Amino acid sequence: SGEAFLLPDATYHVSTSRGFEFERQSASLSSSSKTLKVAMRPKLRNRPGWYGGDCHSHSLYSDGSFTPVQVVEAARGEGLDWIVLSDHGAGHDIPTVLKAHEEALPYSEPGKFVVIPGEEFSASGFHANIINGTAKVLATDSLQQLINATHDADTKEQPITVAWNHPLGHGKELLGDDLTRLPLVELWNTQEPSEELETTLLWWSWLGRGKRVFAETGTDSHHRAANPYGHRRTYVYLGDTPLTAANIVRALRGGRSFLSRGALLYYTVNGELPGSTISNHRIQICVEMDSAIPVGRIDIIGNGVVAWSFDVGGAEHFTGETTIDDAEGWYLAQVMDAGEEAQPLAMSNPIFIESE
Repeated sequence: SGEAFLLPDATYHVSTSRGFEFERQSASLSSSSKTLKVAMRPKLRNRPGWYGGDCHSHSLYSDGSFTPVQVVEAARGEGLDWIVLSDHGAGHDIPTVLKAHEEALPYSEPGKFVVIPGEEFSASGFHANIINGTAKVLATDSLQQLINATHDADTKEQPITVAWNHPLGHGKELLGDDLTRLPLVELWNTQEPSEELETTLLWWSWLGRGKRVFAETGTDSHHRAANPYGHRRTYVYLGDTPLTAANIVRALRGGRSFLSRGALLYYTVNGELPGSTISNHRIQICVEMDSAIPVGRIDIIGNGVVAWSFDVGGAEHFTGETTIDDAEGWYLAQVMDAGEEAQPLAMSNPIFIESE
């Protein structure tokens, strides 16, 4: 809800949205109109236990355009269940980051909508998102020191985690480093499809080297109208556990999630969710998909290559199963759009096949 000032003798055209899970609606009104009500029709419905959120956002307390409260208002308006407020900061002296948390957190309603306090730790050589807290390190410390400090700060009562943001945009010189204990990497935060693919391949190469790094995404939005929250979102599986910041962090860190910008993807191997490890080398893969736009195919990626592909043929809903024998390593699913240069609409985190 809200109020608008209308100029006289003019007709206005209004477009309303609530993320890709709802159909866009439009209406017209004149300056004499007193009210406007629009019914939003659901296009997609995520399954119980799954919650969609945005891992990366900014307010005017760093380089965003809106107050923390306006960020929360817009995130809820886009149909999100949670958002990480991650203004820029580095070092111990981060009063603006903490001020943003102070203003936004009263609007968090566990069970309905969750505001997760965060910080985009912005060093000269890298950016990394601290999720559910801030970093207790120096602005000059390395990414590995930041990762170690976040692990040290993690507790059962206050779980905290860290993601390496847009590694090809900030941190190319670190790509040769053998980082350890990195829990998360941010995907899709680029305007270049080639760079997006390169980042995905980088992540897959880490998985191939035995690193249990899971993917997440967010909008990195600085403006709620120009870059609406949740047009890229991460869905986490909480099952019957409550919608809280702590449970969201645990799900992200455990890989119980998928990334989306237009499709809902439910992927299991032998009945197990993403992030799981199984020991059976004969695997039964099941994918179920609902999409806001036509889908061309769903690929099963095994150890960095296409192990199986479902031809969806432009459908917006699909269920498929396949069996792979002698499986080993890791397997994930990705939904590809029906365009000539197919791009991912959704991507799961991997499931690992344990070596005997």
